[in-house]
Amino acid sequence: MSSSLSRFSQTSNMATLFLRRTFCLNTPTAPPCPPCPEPAPSSSRGYKFWKKITFMVAMPLVGLIALNTYTEHQKEHAHRSRPKFIEYEYLRIRTKRYPWRDGVKTLFHNPEVNALPTGYEK
Repeated sequence: MSSSLSRFSQTSNMATLFLRRTFCLNTPTAPPCPPCPEPAPSSSRGYKFWKKITFMVAMPLVGLIALNTYTEHQKEHAHRSRPKFIEYEYLRIRTKRYPWRDGVKTLFHNPEVNALPTGYEK
């Protein structure tokens, strides 16, 4: 029994020594940890540089792209004409009235684009 007890205490001591060395616990039984390296000198202008790039380059660029997209969209839709209304029997079928407004128009009805069963409003 004493041999198993001594074997247990040996493994316990080895595990303790391993943990102390692994986690740099400075104790008399473990060698001291090496000193931590000095942090690399950080450039204090790094964040300032990217802040300037963001506000002076990226944001105006996003604005210009949005303006360009809007003007191209306006050019495309300026000369577009509404298609001629043809009353097909399988389109705009209303079996019951809608529960809003007059019951004929859809919820997001646009009189310039959406046709009613009888034709365009305008």
